[in-house]
Amino acid sequence: MNRIKILRQAILVLFGIIFALLVLEIIVRVAPLEKTAAPSERPYTYYLPPQAHSARGNVFTLVKDPKIKRIAVVGDSFTFGPKLHFFDTFPARLEKLLNLNSSFERVEVINYGTPGFSTHDEVALVNNAIKANSDLIILEITLNDAQKEPLRRNPLLAPQDHGILSYSKLFKLLSERIEAYRSRARYIDYHLQLFSTPQTQKLFVDSISKMKKKAELQNIPLVAVIFPLFDFPIDNNYPFQELHSKISSILKTENIPLLDLTSAFYGIDVRRLQLIPDKDSHPNEIGHRIAADAIYVWLKELKVLPPSLFAVRAYRSRDGVYEKRISDKEVFNKSIR
Repeated sequence: MNRIKILRQAILVLFGIIFALLVLEIIVRVAPLEKTAAPSERPYTYYLPPQAHSARGNVFTLVKDPKIKRIAVVGDSFTFGPKLHFFDTFPARLEKLLNLNSSFERVEVINYGTPGFSTHDEVALVNNAIKANSDLIILEITLNDAQKEPLRRNPLLAPQDHGILSYSKLFKLLSERIEAYRSRARYIDYHLQLFSTPQTQKLFVDSISKMKKKAELQNIPLVAVIFPLFDFPIDNNYPFQELHSKISSILKTENIPLLDLTSAFYGIDVRRLQLIPDKDSHPNEIGHRIAADAIYVWLKELKVLPPSLFAVRAYRSRDGVYEKRISDKEVFNKSIR
C-alpha cells in the first residue's frame, strides 16, 4: 500500500514539474523576454572628404610641408572607430585640439587603425608611418593585441542539436543565459592567457621591439597608449589590471612611454562608453573624446612636440557650468593642464 502511495506522489511531482515547464514555455512564447529591436543611433551615412585616402578621412601627401607636424596613430579597431564618423575618432579629435594653437605650425594626425590587426600586423603600419615622414608615432594597444587571430565565440548550447528541445523557447532562453555566464569567464581567461602563453607573449614582445628599432633608425619618437576593455566596469574589480601591468613592464623595458587610459575612464558607467550598449563594447564618441583629451595632456607633459602646439585658450568647467572662481586672466592664454 505504501508503494502505491509513493508511486502516486512521484507521479504527481513529475506531473507538477512538467506542468510548470509547460506554463513557463507558454509564458516565454506569449510574452517573449527579448527586447524589441529599437532603431539604431549609429550613423546611416558616413561623410568623407573627396580626396580621402581611406574610410578614416585621411588626407595627406608623402611630401610634407616643413611647417606641418605629422602624427601617425597605429592601432586596431579601437583606433579605426567602427560605426563612427571619422571626425569623432580620437585621432581626429587630437588633430583638432593640436590645431587650436595660434602658431604657424599645423598638425596632421593620420589614422592607421585597421580592425582585426594585432601588434604583429601593425609592424607594417609603422613602416607606412615612417614612409609618410611622421614626426611622432602613437601605438594604440588593446588587450587582445598579442593574438594570432581574432577570438571566435562559439555557442555553448546549440538548440538545433538537442532534438525536441530545439523547438522550446524556454530551453533557448536558458541556454543563452548559461552561455552568457560561461562566455564571460572564457573571455577573461582568453585575454589572460595571451600574456601567460610564451608563444603569444613573445610575438607581442618581438613586434614591439621591431617597431621601436624601426622608429629609432629614423629618429622618430614612438609612444603608446593602452585602452581598457569596456565589457566590464572600470573600477577596483576590473579583471584585467594584471595585463595592463604586464604590458607596461614590456614597454618600459623597450623605453617606450606609455599612457594607460584606465584612469581616464575610471568610475564611468561603461554602457555610456560602449558603441552599442551591451552589444558592441568598442568605444563610442564619448570614449574617443575622453581618450583624445587625455592623450593631448599627456603629450604636452612628454614634450615630444613643440610647446607652441599646446598654446591654447582654456577654461575649466564642472557639469557644463563655468567655475566663476577661475578668472579669464588666470586661464586664458594658458595651456590645458
